[in-house]
Amino acid sequence: MLIQWKDFAKNDVLAMAKEGRTVFIDFTAEWCVTCKVYERTVIETDEIKAAFAKSCVETVKADYTNEGEEITKWLKKYNRPGVPMYLLIPAGKPDGVITLPDLLTKSAILEGLKKSGPSEGCAG
Repeated sequence: MLIQWKDFAKNDVLAMAKEGRTVFIDFTAEWCVTCKVYERTVIETDEIKAAFAKSCVETVKADYTNEGEEITKWLKKYNRPGVPMYLLIPAGKPDGVITLPDLLTKSAILEGLKKSGPSEGCAG
């Protein structure tokens, strides 16, 4: 099972949440070694992929490789000096963003998913 990543630059994540979808955003960059380690050892694991699928989570990748202005705004808004940053936006609650810890663990993602809940209408 592969995670089907949507491009942050081409998707309005707050609109997705308003429409009833739970959204996970991975703020990453090609030059970010820490990001790559977490992608390989935490995010792209069977346990997390299954949890995303079960809750019908929209997965969005925010590529900061070229340090785009929109991603910079989001990093500042959530008091991060740079990537990695991981956010969960609960379905129907675009103002209820859950910031996951910088030291990302599977349990942190699973706990965040419990708090945010599944996408609306998700049969899981």
